[in-house]
Amino acid sequence: MATPTIAEMLKYADLQMAAEALYTFNAKLYPNQDPGSLTNSVVGHSNTLTTEILTDGNLHASRFTQPQAENFIKQWTVVDHISNTTTGFSGTLFYNEAEKQYVISFRSTEFIQNKRGQAQIKSGLKS
Repeated sequence: MATPTIAEMLKYADLQMAAEALYTFNAKLYPNQDPGSLTNSVVGHSNTLTTEILTDGNLHASRFTQPQAENFIKQWTVVDHISNTTTGFSGTLFYNEAEKQYVISFRSTEFIQNKRGQAQIKSGLKS
């Protein structure tokens, strides 16, 4: 396998950032619903990326600028997305029509703050 170019690495970084931006837990219709619940805003999603989704990002540091978002949505569509399983995992399958290329992006488990302000991995596993 050839070493990826800087342009290719940027493309994959953008895809990962878009996956982070998609359908965050805060986008749930009901704020108290469990991750992985089928009653959320993802069910029946239109597969349409918007600049607003990408510029809002993950509500942290991963956000597109307006020009980046506009360029991204011209190139990529969401084929499918699995949002927030009980462990916080998400997966997104993107497609680029011009390149005839599929790319899957996995978003890993989420971290939450405990009562002492320490980060913990959010998992659906019961102890």
